[in-house]
Amino acid sequence: MKIIITESQENYYYLLRRIHTDEMIDNMNEIIYEGFDYSPVCDYDSFESFLNEILETSAITFILTHIPAQAQVDRYLVDYVFNLMKEKFKRGIKRKYDDDREMEEC
Repeated sequence: MKIIITESQENYYYLLRRIHTDEMIDNMNEIIYEGFDYSPVCDYDSFESFLNEILETSAITFILTHIPAQAQVDRYLVDYVFNLMKEKFKRGIKRKYDDDREMEEC
């Protein structure tokens, strides 16, 4: 039996196979911390809303960085990357959030 994989599926599998490498994790970290420049902590009522916004936009940015622009991003992949980022970076994001709220006196 032959299994036919479309080009977009191939891109997803390529990303999923490599997502736990040090290079990809470092790239996630860079994207998340770059997102702080566009999401001032004082604009959010709670850490959870800030966390969700940062991780949602970072997950999409990360995916679009590693798959062709014409490929469609599906919700499963966004959720997978979102949860992986949350698992790996939540404490660091919380620390940054608390520090920024204290400095900016929100």
